[in-house]
Amino acid sequence: MGDVKYFRHDVPPSMVDDLTSLPGNQALGDTEKVATTLSQHGQNSEIFRGKTYFSPSQVDRGVSDNVVQVGDLFTACIDGKTVSRACSSRENETGAELAVEMNLGFQRKEYARQAAFAWAHRVTSAGKVAFYSHEIVNTASEALGHSLGVRFVATVTAYEKPGVGSSTPDRNFPPPRC
Repeated sequence: MGDVKYFRHDVPPSMVDDLTSLPGNQALGDTEKVATTLSQHGQNSEIFRGKTYFSPSQVDRGVSDNVVQVGDLFTACIDGKTVSRACSSRENETGAELAVEMNLGFQRKEYARQAAFAWAHRVTSAGKVAFYSHEIVNTASEALGHSLGVRFVATVTAYEKPGVGSSTPDRNFPPPRC
């Protein structure tokens, strides 16, 4: 395998040169060195260190009775209360990446999994690749990924402009009708 460095199309060539000159282990593991290089180019960054997975085939598991779909948002509801939500953190014509939120009082009860399966069914039924990523330190999200049957792709270190990262868009979802 090995290390691969990708850059957005709008990264200035001089910054790409400086970053590609770093050895692979420094570019991925020495976040202070990369942050220093970015700041020398007038860039601030948030650091995301995580694992990325994909769904190897169409997800045939449909929507659970506990899951309400409003547009592209899937909400698991119990006794009229939102317990988990799943949607795309980013999506285009070929793929989508899963974002999941969980009510802490309802962890380890399959609700995040139900919402995620419903989301994955929508994405893969549309012929798109379903991706899932989580921070390395988030063992609950890692366990969710394993329960979904996704396949590991890579360990990722991403330096993102503040506020642009892989977080769920519009975390202030309107309340669903549970």
